[in-house]
Amino acid sequence: MKITPKILIVDDQRFTHVLLTKALKELHVEPVSAFSGQKALDLVETNDFCVVLMDLRMPGMDGLETARRVRMGRHTADLPIIFITAATGDEDKAMQAYRLGAVDFLYKPVSAPVLKSKINTFVELYRRRKELQQRTEQYRDILESVAEGLVTIDMNWRIVEANDSACALFGYGHKELQGKPVSEIMLETSPTLEEAINEQLETNVSFQVEAQGKRRNGKLFWVDFRGTILMHRGAPHILAVTQDITAKKKNEQELQALRIQVAESGGTAESATIMQESVLPENGDPLFRSALQTAGKAIVDALDIPACIKDTQGYFLCCNQLFADLYSTTSEDLVDRDSMTIHPGELAEYIREQDRKMLDDQQPQEFTAPMYMPDGNRQDLRHMRTMIFDQAGTPAAMVCLLAKAEE
Repeated sequence: MKITPKILIVDDQRFTHVLLTKALKELHVEPVSAFSGQKALDLVETNDFCVVLMDLRMPGMDGLETARRVRMGRHTADLPIIFITAATGDEDKAMQAYRLGAVDFLYKPVSAPVLKSKINTFVELYRRRKELQQRTEQYRDILESVAEGLVTIDMNWRIVEANDSACALFGYGHKELQGKPVSEIMLETSPTLEEAINEQLETNVSFQVEAQGKRRNGKLFWVDFRGTILMHRGAPHILAVTQDITAKKKNEQELQALRIQVAESGGTAESATIMQESVLPENGDPLFRSALQTAGKAIVDALDIPACIKDTQGYFLCCNQLFADLYSTTSEDLVDRDSMTIHPGELAEYIREQDRKMLDDQQPQEFTAPMYMPDGNRQDLRHMRTMIFDQAGTPAAMVCLLAKAEE
């Protein structure tokens, strides 16, 4: 956006305004006229000027009094003021003007080249300051438009900027996070987060680390911390995306426990290996579905919690009897049935929606849903789900484990 600085001309003589405006034309600025001190005070309250050209001698409120009141304003205390005065007779007033913070003097009649040389410095400083403000605002707008938590970190590992999502993630306000060491929001580990990121940045332009974060209330949670190096305000900074992956880590831990449980279950270990290493017939082979059912059945039967495996259309490939007992039926009876046939309509549609979401995201999933048990009592069950992929990396089936939801 083009920046046109405003210059305030304060003089009771109209002729002076005409001459100064003409001289300033080449600087591509916007001259604004005030013919009295009071009018100047009104204008500085509602405008952002880069400099003021102030006549020292004016009837009523003179230039000194006007400048003194400008200096009293919260937003105008540092506004540059150049006084215009006669060549002689104003020495005492000139000393007072310097004490009020005058940055320079011009003597009448004002020379156009001298005026432009003195004004141009303030014009360029103003333009650069505004450009920096615009870039800062654009950068902040970008930060706030991203749904994930974004933080900017300087080379001293202190937080410079954080968007709303990052503040909510860690439980702090914007001002509270600014300047805070990263070590105060992340759990100390060996190697430290700083060491892990620096190690990756030695050979890459980006990094990705999973670590534990600390909320303001002291609660720990898992964070996916990924980003890159960029120049911000003329210096290198780290821009990092932060995302809560606590549920993902919990799923991974539970799935690892599942693998260990299956591996320790004697006769089913071979089947577990088949599933884990994907040594199944290719998807599309007539034997693929039956092989998946056979291997899957051996695994779910080895578990001591309700478990099932469904195909990508939502039809049961197999389940253990613990799962079937929830529906007062047998594991064989559930094969090739879908959720619509065993759940009430709204719950069935909700589970089908979760199936679609997991197939789209291709990530482990966890949610809690209500269910009426065979004895008629309602029970909230935690669904822990993951996927089985074929040799081509295409989703082939969904594994679901059920457990009583924590109170």
